[in-house]
Amino acid sequence: MTVALAFILIDAIIGAVIAVAFMKQDDPNMPLLITAAGLVALLGVAAAVGLWFWKKWALVLYVVTILASVGIGLMVVPSLFMAFHAVIPLLILGAALSVDKKLPLFE
Repeated sequence: MTVALAFILIDAIIGAVIAVAFMKQDDPNMPLLITAAGLVALLGVAAAVGLWFWKKWALVLYVVTILASVGIGLMVVPSLFMAFHAVIPLLILGAALSVDKKLPLFE
């Protein structure tokens, strides 16, 4: 599980750097989207902390942040590939939980 959380963190950092590099600068809604992306990032950090402590609410929050990240990605980044890159850490977490049968351990 620790390895899965490390991969999730690395993917989040890489995704943030790439998203900033590919932002459409002429979009009038950019300040709102940047604020929303920042809020989603903070919620993602809260979800990661909750996952570290095996909290069930953190799983729900993490899925919500992934969906919000995909939505923001579709509005900000011109590439569908980059918009859906956020699903990769969710798949990693799902694989880690199913392989180790850790899902029942969440409180």
